[in-house]
Amino acid sequence: MTALTRNGDPVGFTASSFASVSLEPPLVLVCPANSLSSIEVFQECKNFAVSVLAEEQQDIANIFASFSGDRFAQVKWQADGAGCPLIKNAVAWFSCTAHARVPAGDHQILIGHVDDYQAHGHAGLGYSRGGYFSLGLERQAAELPGNKRPVNVGAIIEHDDQVLMEETSRGLRLPQTTTAGSENALTSLRHYLGATGLHPEVGPVYSIFRSRRTGIYSTYYRCITDTTDTGGLGRYIPIDDLPKQKFANRALAVMLHRHALEHHSGAFGPDVAHEDCDVHVIDGDEH
Repeated sequence: MTALTRNGDPVGFTASSFASVSLEPPLVLVCPANSLSSIEVFQECKNFAVSVLAEEQQDIANIFASFSGDRFAQVKWQADGAGCPLIKNAVAWFSCTAHARVPAGDHQILIGHVDDYQAHGHAGLGYSRGGYFSLGLERQAAELPGNKRPVNVGAIIEHDDQVLMEETSRGLRLPQTTTAGSENALTSLRHYLGATGLHPEVGPVYSIFRSRRTGIYSTYYRCITDTTDTGGLGRYIPIDDLPKQKFANRALAVMLHRHALEHHSGAFGPDVAHEDCDVHVIDGDEH
């Protein structure tokens, strides 16, 4: 969300609340926090703009959520008709005139009349349960049934800053199964974990990668549980200790090293990668 100060300087922040209010007239709302450093600007501005970020723009979301320097020097943007910044390559833009403001606890509800907009039809960046998720990645995982190609599906099950790991002769691995018949990855994972008595909250896809040698896809979901029960699948290892462990393959090592780093930043992001971690794989095509 962006606006201009009285001096014409751009300000902006990453908004967690954005919604449609009305079609006639076209109204949307955003909810800036009272603790926002630029809250006075949004309490007074005549115009503001909203850029819906694309799934590959996690870094921009992080910049406007936490970076305290010149945020606009870190990103590519252009001005709308009122001069408010629009983030380039966003999936949608809304240029708004302030329509109404409503105090709401520790936030303000700012309702805007949409004067202009653009949409590009690409997948947007999502945020839920403390991490980013990719609608495109979720869709890709759902479209990989086992009767078309074998898919390994596993779970990063977190409890109290620990992750459940299985011991194998080659090293640690995450609890995992293989898709069966026409079941997609998520359904197969739920059936597998349910059979062990584990019922964690299954979150978004965290990673998809493909073995160059076998062509088999592996899909991993982030999961949260409130119990120490392992279902006989292994033992919990502190997340801070993950980088010190020996894993069953390099892809798992890279993925869990990334998970340990993101655990500290609190910003988990989805990833689509090749097992050798040097190229990306989208819909079966390497590029």
